[in-house]
Amino acid sequence: MFKAYHSAGFSVIPVLKGEKRPAISSWTVYCINRPEVSLIELWQSLYDQNQIGIGLCLGPASRVVALDIDDFNLLPYCPTSPVAKRGAKGETRFFQYREDIKSKSIQGLDLLSTGRMTLLPPSIHPQGMPYIWLGPSLLEVSPSGLPILDLGFLSKLSNQEFSLEKEGRNNTLKKIVCAMYSRGEDKEKIINEVIFYDEKNHLPPLFLDRSEFKINSKNKDEFQRTAATIFVENIIKSFSRYVPREVVSLEVKNYEKKYNYTPLPIPREGIIKEFIDASMLLADRPSEILSLGAACALMSYICANRYRFGHTWSNEYILNIAPSGMGKGAPQYLLRHILFDKIRYEVFSYGGYHSSTSFIRDLKSKRERIDIIDEFSSILGAIKKGDFWQNSIKEMMCAVYSASSSKYIAAQYVDPEKDTSSCYNPCVSILGSTTPSLFEANINSELIYSGLLPRFLFFFEFGSRDIKQSEYDSRLISLIARKVERFLYTPKKSEPLGVDQKYDPVDVRPTLDSSTWKLYLEAAHEIADKSNTEKNEAIRVFYSRTKEHFNKLIIFDTVSRELPFADSRAITWAYGVVLTTFQNVKRFFEKFQALSESEVDVWTIRSALEENDGKLYEYEAYRLLSHRGVRHIQNAIEFLIAAKIIKRQITTTGEKILVLLSSNTKTVE
Repeated sequence: MFKAYHSAGFSVIPVLKGEKRPAISSWTVYCINRPEVSLIELWQSLYDQNQIGIGLCLGPASRVVALDIDDFNLLPYCPTSPVAKRGAKGETRFFQYREDIKSKSIQGLDLLSTGRMTLLPPSIHPQGMPYIWLGPSLLEVSPSGLPILDLGFLSKLSNQEFSLEKEGRNNTLKKIVCAMYSRGEDKEKIINEVIFYDEKNHLPPLFLDRSEFKINSKNKDEFQRTAATIFVENIIKSFSRYVPREVVSLEVKNYEKKYNYTPLPIPREGIIKEFIDASMLLADRPSEILSLGAACALMSYICANRYRFGHTWSNEYILNIAPSGMGKGAPQYLLRHILFDKIRYEVFSYGGYHSSTSFIRDLKSKRERIDIIDEFSSILGAIKKGDFWQNSIKEMMCAVYSASSSKYIAAQYVDPEKDTSSCYNPCVSILGSTTPSLFEANINSELIYSGLLPRFLFFFEFGSRDIKQSEYDSRLISLIARKVERFLYTPKKSEPLGVDQKYDPVDVRPTLDSSTWKLYLEAAHEIADKSNTEKNEAIRVFYSRTKEHFNKLIIFDTVSRELPFADSRAITWAYGVVLTTFQNVKRFFEKFQALSESEVDVWTIRSALEENDGKLYEYEAYRLLSHRGVRHIQNAIEFLIAAKIIKRQITTTGEKILVLLSSNTKTVE
């Protein structure tokens, strides 16, 4: 197969079996020049052994472009070609290469040219079925025999009297059914809703499409009602295997009661909103808050050394906090998938830091980087131990964060001749995740007062979430990837010649005499006032960094919506996010007004008593402070008893209960 296509003048490459990913790196060069014969022979042997699939590189090398149509509703309105293939859905139609045709993604279809590839039959689609030709294959029609693609159809398409759906009608209606069912709506109400939506938004409506449903009825209303009933019942039948009507763990209920978190504002459009939508579909227990955290991490990477707000650069440290099984994995996976799998951008890492220099290694050659770390509490725990390398990595993380707008100079103990770290404008971002219990167990006052934790933006999820079936929206994810790719591969405003020169990113600040700038100043002054009036020293340390996070979030929303300057929406949204995220985690840090570990132990036990109506089993106090030694916990309890703040009672079954004396009862904010 490889030899046949190569002999016919096409540029083909190997594709991982059962996937859409090329099996080689740097494959885009074969969109310009065809592979050598020796490579073709090697790939042919692997293909004969059924180890790989085959993909066509589009562009000048093959002299072919393609129109990939995912939405069946669009098929009648797109140019036809004698050569077309099909995978799981839609069609891919092939046309002659023209230099003025560039790759682009539009709702429902993709225009594929230089820098893109498409699988060829009989390669296997990820869903398991083989690609097939709908007529003659490319081997039967030369590139010069293909029709020329007239791009005028795009303007005609936009004038049709139907909306271009972000996804096919089946998927849209399926989501309506799943959402209403998980809320406990009855079947008749769901059927009425999908019929109404289908008639209003689809042409032709799904439930009037006789090619989709084999129903013996000539009456329109009866056919429509029967089709909708069959559709809804099938979705509920498959969906109910995964979604109990009320699935809320006791752990989550307890955290909700304890922390009373506030929902975050979500942007209405842009890359951030699209990432959140894709993540919510992908997760089996979706969380807008955790998805927003990962979306902000993506924007920090996109904007690195490209955009700034005054003297604030875009690098950001982000930590997603949620109980186990509450959806932390899906946003992280989607971020890796877009950067690595979809656009093959390989300047990020994931895992952890295994030495003091691992955080800054090769910083000169990778000044823009994002680190995705699944269990970040282990790093905090290592730093908390206070050994030399743990202290030094804490200092490095703080220094690199603050040096993004200037120059990072490696520590004195780094050999200057082997220094791979000192450079201007290091933009290192972090997306970490952990559970609340592990986070609480692995932080101390030193992590706060050293400035490390205040450099993080925390996204805190304790809301109840129903389990649903995971969905991969390939069109939406491809759209996000194309937008991200456009940013990452567009030259920066100023590209320095070496590491000893600075970047000069685009400043997204509004004009100084505008109403938007006045709005920004009002918000910045309110943040400063909160810091000045805060009595808890630990909380005040966090507020000192809040304005910096505020500026970074403004950058993210402005660039996400592809605006030249920040507008009032970006400022209002950033202000809401930065204050809400901190308010949601504030309870973790209030106890560190006390600087000693023993004072923290006392504060923790007393707070737990106040949150549980003044009573607490003693074993629960030991569980709360399980990261501390038994002796430390005993000392804290005995101190509270001696100070006549609590008393110990013994039940008839011999269990010990700690009781808060009424004179010491107060409300913990």
